[in-house]
Amino acid sequence: MARFLLVHGAAHGAWCWRALSAELAALGHEAVAIDLPSHGDDPTPVGEVTLDAYVAAILAALEDETVLVAHSMAGVPATCAADRAPGRVARLVYLCAYLPRDGDSVASLQRRQAERPLRPAVRVAPDRLSFGFDPALAPEIFYHDCSEARIAEALDRMSPQPIAPTEAPVRLEGGTAPFRPPRSARWPPACTSSSGRGDTRPSSRNPGRWRRCWTASRAADPLTH
Repeated sequence: MARFLLVHGAAHGAWCWRALSAELAALGHEAVAIDLPSHGDDPTPVGEVTLDAYVAAILAALEDETVLVAHSMAGVPATCAADRAPGRVARLVYLCAYLPRDGDSVASLQRRQAERPLRPAVRVAPDRLSFGFDPALAPEIFYHDCSEARIAEALDRMSPQPIAPTEAPVRLEGGTAPFRPPRSARWPPACTSSSGRGDTRPSSRNPGRWRRCWTASRAADPLTH
């Protein structure tokens, strides 16, 4: 059986993987979910968080032969961690996540997207050290197929997202992401965006962004199940 390391996306924490972790454990796998610095139960002040701190947290939890699963924003620090310790990563799974090349950042990849569905919900803090999401808009953007109880729990547990690690460019030893889909990879015929609209295969319209496909739908919304 496999060991999974689950890394959450922006404004979330290890809590969002609880149901998925239970399902993996029921199948005999080991599932470990971590809080990135300042997220969840981690006490790091927002103003002290860096991309390197994110990467260090992932590396600290990364053991040999781990399946590293990165959701959304976490695709960037997970790529950095895999680049620094490739021998410990059995597989790197980009779950609706960003796949950076050398010099990219979460913010630069976002700005190059043709569609930015999260932007209307973003609320920058007055000190401009972090941002959050409008609780009136977050349910439709993040939790459209979750129960009311799960939505309430998520809104209560979402945390400010530090801006600094999303603006920091990655530095990859090989100049590119260490894990890539093979050129012969075939995409499922019913590939839809997290909002249910349109084709979301990696393309020049959405560089670096892998959004949810029907084959990953159970894992793409960790709170759903």
